[in-house]
Amino acid sequence: MEAELRDPEQHSLKRPSKVEETFQALGEQLSRVLHTATQGLSPSQRFDDLIPVDERRRVWMQLHEAGVALPALQLSGRVFMLFASLVFLSAVVLCHVCHWSFAFCVVELGAITRKAARPWATYPPYGCETLHEAALQLTRFDLADYRKGLWSFDEIKGKIRLILCDACNLPFDSIRGSTRIQDLVTD
Repeated sequence: MEAELRDPEQHSLKRPSKVEETFQALGEQLSRVLHTATQGLSPSQRFDDLIPVDERRRVWMQLHEAGVALPALQLSGRVFMLFASLVFLSAVVLCHVCHWSFAFCVVELGAITRKAARPWATYPPYGCETLHEAALQLTRFDLADYRKGLWSFDEIKGKIRLILCDACNLPFDSIRGSTRIQDLVTD
């Protein structure tokens, strides 16, 4: 098993990897939605640079409708803090004016505010900021595909980094091969 993990390329017959296939399919869908050429897309391209902010929600929804299951867009840090402050202040005012038991309404206020804030969610989440990260995100790992040589060692490392990125809510680039899990947990 260790030998397989060290050199999975020995099984490859120059067929595109699963992640490459996903990248190609994502590129085709993006080209269709954005009306651009697929050849101009590179794995390192960021969604922020590729899709103008005022078009991003529309494009994201069209990709979802086409079957591309990208994670939901997120609010910027400033907008999130603004809405969180509004929820907190509303709960404090209700508690002060009415009764302390109104503190429990913070959950419902948060849910209502989250729904109201969705139109301002225009930023791709961590782990889905580049086309490569999105392809990793969308590609399901299957051991049988790996055994066929359809996953490179770098793609497997990337998939593991992506899982850690999602779990720790950190940017993909902040997790390297030398990053220790215990350092991620303590940060």
